[in-house]
Amino acid sequence: GLIVGYGIHNVFVFDNLVSYIYFGMLLAYIHASHIRAKIADVPVGSTQSVIRPEIVMGAGVVGAIALIYFVNVPHIARSQSLIEALRLDYGGADSSALLAEYENALIPEGGVGSSEVREQLIQSAIKKYAAEPDAPGTIAIVSRAEAEARAAVATDVGNTRPLYFLAHLLVYSGREAEGIEVLRQALAINPGRQNFLYEIGQAYLKLGDVEQAIAAYKEAYDAEPENDVAFANHAGMLIGGGKKTEGEALLLERFGTTTVDNPFVLRAYQLKDDYEKIIAILHVRVNQVQGEARAAVYISLGDNYLQLGKREEAITAFEQAILFKPSFKEQGIQIIEAIKAGKNVVIQ
Repeated sequence: GLIVGYGIHNVFVFDNLVSYIYFGMLLAYIHASHIRAKIADVPVGSTQSVIRPEIVMGAGVVGAIALIYFVNVPHIARSQSLIEALRLDYGGADSSALLAEYENALIPEGGVGSSEVREQLIQSAIKKYAAEPDAPGTIAIVSRAEAEARAAVATDVGNTRPLYFLAHLLVYSGREAEGIEVLRQALAINPGRQNFLYEIGQAYLKLGDVEQAIAAYKEAYDAEPENDVAFANHAGMLIGGGKKTEGEALLLERFGTTTVDNPFVLRAYQLKDDYEKIIAILHVRVNQVQGEARAAVYISLGDNYLQLGKREEAITAFEQAILFKPSFKEQGIQIIEAIKAGKNVVIQ
């Protein structure tokens, strides 16, 4: 029964702690059975020494507790600190409190979960930099995240993931040129990796070098020309970069339409305030999602209809949003009433 329970638990459930307990119970049962057999074989009055099962089982329990503590408890404590750090991050806590929790959560490089904690720290640092780039707390958390990222790069030589996250931090903390250099190092290890090229493109955009950004997206497409997403990303970058005619010609040639539901194409039209094209893309998207995701698309549709002065269409879109997201009802009704009253409505 213990063997069956142990096997089923490991295959279908697998909780580390329970697995140790099952294994310890198995060993204790097998050993105790063996010892009982030996005791039964010892002649009466014999001085032969036999370790009693109670001693063995007691030592086994103490050993199991020690093993469970040293293997699990430190990781549980670090996990709790990581959860608290994420809670503080989403709650908008100050950088000092956030960094303190990350310091408790950080695991020595190479330990189980070290990369996950480090990458979350990097994302939190970027978020803080976007909100308060010059705040002392922000400088501290960005510096700590960079130190962790560089340590990972030095330890895990040849792995492009630490390089990518270091570059991502640099690009989104005001050091785009350094980020591009690190991304080029990653590309030397893994040529043609599209994520790296897209990140390079975004870095050049932040530097105001549109031509280099377009070239990076074109390189990503050339690495996998049959990939429709890479193709649409390239076309979207052309449209957003001021080469609308060229970008739309590519979309028409490949997809038969200029309103492809692609984030880069949508963003390009948003940058150009091309509300008709944005609405056309959103109408494609709204039929591909459900629930609150569909409500979010309808809210975006309503906002864009307002930008075009199409107030009736906007009202219809907000009414649909209420149907798919009941929690939006109160705010949606207020928006609809303001539109009907002829007021200017700003959607947050």
